[in-house]
Amino acid sequence: MSGGAIRSDVLDPGAGDSGAISIGAGSLALSSGALIDTGVHQDNATANGGLLSISAGDVTLASGSRLVTSSDGDGSSGNSGGLAVTAGDFVMTGGSLIDGTTVGNGTGGKFVFNVGNLSLSEGARIEVSTLFDTGGIPGTGRGGDLVVNASGTVDISGPGSGLFSIATGYGDGGTVRVAARDILLSSGAQINASALDQFFLGNDLGQTGSVELRALSSIRLDGASISTVRTLNVTTPSASAGGGDIDIRAGDLFSLRGSRISASVTDNLGGGGDITIDPTFVILQNSQILAQAFGGVGGDISITAQYFITDQASVIDASSQFNRSGSVQITTPNADAAKDLGVLPAAYVDLSALIRESCASRVARGTGNSFVGVGRGALPEAPRALAYSDYGYAKAPAGALAVRLPGCAL
Repeated sequence: MSGGAIRSDVLDPGAGDSGAISIGAGSLALSSGALIDTGVHQDNATANGGLLSISAGDVTLASGSRLVTSSDGDGSSGNSGGLAVTAGDFVMTGGSLIDGTTVGNGTGGKFVFNVGNLSLSEGARIEVSTLFDTGGIPGTGRGGDLVVNASGTVDISGPGSGLFSIATGYGDGGTVRVAARDILLSSGAQINASALDQFFLGNDLGQTGSVELRALSSIRLDGASISTVRTLNVTTPSASAGGGDIDIRAGDLFSLRGSRISASVTDNLGGGGDITIDPTFVILQNSQILAQAFGGVGGDISITAQYFITDQASVIDASSQFNRSGSVQITTPNADAAKDLGVLPAAYVDLSALIRESCASRVARGTGNSFVGVGRGALPEAPRALAYSDYGYAKAPAGALAVRLPGCAL
């Protein structure tokens, strides 16, 4: 569908709940700002958003297309609708958006994706956050939950692309859960369940959400981030809510390259969140794993792996500026696996010594090759004559027509 809309939303404060939309197709493609909407978009509405269900072989959202189940009217108390997707490949590009946010006092939608592969790029977002209304008044609604189950790969890339359940009002953030064979985040991609104080709410800011990642094979971050950070614009002595927890488990590899995982807290008495990492291999390159706190206790960081490799530019920190630091526990039988890595020689191999000199260069130096036919001595033979043997002669037995001598061509 290019442009256009399929809607079962609420625009009238006196209307009932939004209707449900169910789509079944071999392939579903939305582009050029196309919209499917089961949300509530009326101020002071009490209606709830409807359920949007999609079952298709493949789903593509491109060039600003949207799936919307949000409850975004000022002062509304209805809940956002849910989203259930079953598909092979689910692809989002070009700033496309799946929106289950809540602005008022209702709860954000629950989104569940059961797919083969999930790909987000070029600023594509899936969001179930809590937001403030147009007058800057925050709501009390809790953020929604976002669940992705992929039999293949979850690949999120590019600035602005990601999965979000951020709390910016009085309500708590939700949970982001991702399970796949491989999880890849790169080039500015995010998974974010933070609590961000944008209106000086202090202690009234909602609690941070949590992030859980499960991969049968690998989880790799390259220039990306996972956050359950709690950030306040004011220092409130009574503020005690902490950062959210991050739980990461992979069958083989967990790799960070120029990336950050943070469950930290700033400017209050809350403690840092806990970070748990449990793969076979851990590789850190110029990256950070943080569970820091300001006035509260630092969080706990637990890493369990068979092999743990890190460089000097990487940081693992659970400290607190004005309170007790948290713990950093790394459990591995190969605590310094880097010592087993060989150092490559600094000098390059001189390939010129391994390359045969060309004929032209040898001729120029007067050392070119030559081929001279010198014959076998004596008089030359006729072109069609038999070659003579170097082994003398032999007498043919009686009745023989010919005798074959060694070295003689017949």
